[in-house]
Amino acid sequence: MSNEEKILLNLVFFDNRFRELELKQWWLAVEIGVDRKTVGRWLTGQTKRIRKDNLKKLSEILECIEEDLILKDEASQFASASEQKEAAKLIEQDNLLEILTPTGKWPLLAGLIKASMEPNLPVSLLGQLYNFLCICAWRQSDLDKAELYLKKAIEVTRKTEHKSVIARTKLNEATLASFRGNNDQAIEGYLYCVDNKKYLEDEGVYASALSNLGCVYQESGDLAKSIEFQLRAINEFIEQAKPLNLSIAYIGLCDAYLEKKELDKAWQACEQSLENVKLSQMQRGYGDCYLFFSLILSAKEKYQEAYDHYLKAKEKFQELDIDEGRTYRTGGVALAGLGKKDEALKLFNQGLKVSKPFPHEYKLIQKLIKDCK
Repeated sequence: MSNEEKILLNLVFFDNRFRELELKQWWLAVEIGVDRKTVGRWLTGQTKRIRKDNLKKLSEILECIEEDLILKDEASQFASASEQKEAAKLIEQDNLLEILTPTGKWPLLAGLIKASMEPNLPVSLLGQLYNFLCICAWRQSDLDKAELYLKKAIEVTRKTEHKSVIARTKLNEATLASFRGNNDQAIEGYLYCVDNKKYLEDEGVYASALSNLGCVYQESGDLAKSIEFQLRAINEFIEQAKPLNLSIAYIGLCDAYLEKKELDKAWQACEQSLENVKLSQMQRGYGDCYLFFSLILSAKEKYQEAYDHYLKAKEKFQELDIDEGRTYRTGGVALAGLGKKDEALKLFNQGLKVSKPFPHEYKLIQKLIKDCK
């Protein structure tokens, strides 16, 4: 066999080993003597074959035998035509362009759409596509649709041992479990992602897993661990210079301090969140900060100021077409403090209706209704 003959590359084994050894694309390209873009195309499956001489160099660097890097069953690595057609149809139906545009993730969006249009789509990319569709759904509070996409992602992971796809799927499983109130399952899933950091697509996803763990520990009543994980996430996001993620993590920290009745620390965390909201211009963040300022003010028995902040939050969320139980709860707490129990109960009952899919929020509002009567 001449060096010019090309061999089908086992991209799942290659990507898993690449991450296990924590290699860099540029370094690997230099060692093999190819362009960095070539290594990137190997990892994503855009280039499916490799020259014999490069295969030999790659096996030496990865400390494996050449056989490990040779794909024997092409069907196990690439999606079928019908699977590709379904994925492309979902992109069109759910208007992925409109959903992802505000996040600024243009390379991700372009890559997903292009991948869905190419022949022999790698199964790993199909799995990530379903994972991102799952994220888009739960970000819009459509948990039923998110569950459907997650189910498809899980089906894909059964066809491959691609550890990045498995890690992302575990992360989505944990997120949906937390929304459904299955905290033990959520903690298990997030800890899996934290322990398998090298297989997550970037450092930001790892930090988000830390922050999400903090939120679930709070809902489980472990405020010390909640604060610990939020602070770890914040340190990661500071290093990564990600104001949007920082704003979210600081809100999580604020919530934990608020429940712990450390109100000055809660206020400071909320101020930090607002600073990062201004840097990132995440419009939803303004509403979240107004809500938590309101809740802190209510805890300090400054109910009129609390109600004024609630109104600011309500206005912002109406602009964004966001309807969540926490907004009604916050307004109801301020009104109850002002002695307007009938108006408070009206808000609590409205909040109860929209919180049915979210057990933690639902229970909080149920307790407030009982206390208000």
